[in-house]
Amino acid sequence: MKKQGIAPNLVSFLVLLSACSHAGLLEEGEMLFNDMCDIYSLTPMLEHYACMIDLFGRAGRFEKAEALLDKVAPSGRLPLFLAILGACLKWVNVKLGRWAFEQSLELDETCSAIYVCMGNIYAAAGMHKEADEIEACRVSISGKKEKYHS
Repeated sequence: MKKQGIAPNLVSFLVLLSACSHAGLLEEGEMLFNDMCDIYSLTPMLEHYACMIDLFGRAGRFEKAEALLDKVAPSGRLPLFLAILGACLKWVNVKLGRWAFEQSLELDETCSAIYVCMGNIYAAAGMHKEADEIEACRVSISGKKEKYHS
């Protein structure tokens, strides 16, 4: 694109950041994100932040992932917390996982994925009693959600 004089847009950067995240290209992804903002003056969307948090989380760079949360409005953070929960499962980081779980519940306590992620983190840490308790909460919430929508 650069050679042809075509400026990348938000979608171009989203594709590139996603590829960097899945390929584990931390430095390249960080550089692209910074270029998107600084060189191309593009304002990142929620999806860009989710890619970056996923990228940092996969690399175990939780401090950088957490720092990006402050740049997103609280109401839009659920996908970001889910990305953090996914990274916590990979690294079996129960402490950060609990924090992200609690933050997620404040945003949407009926989201089953939150419970599944936290239950998986507990199970990976060998905390089977806690995993079972989270699963019981998920089932309870799912039942309430079904009754509410009926």
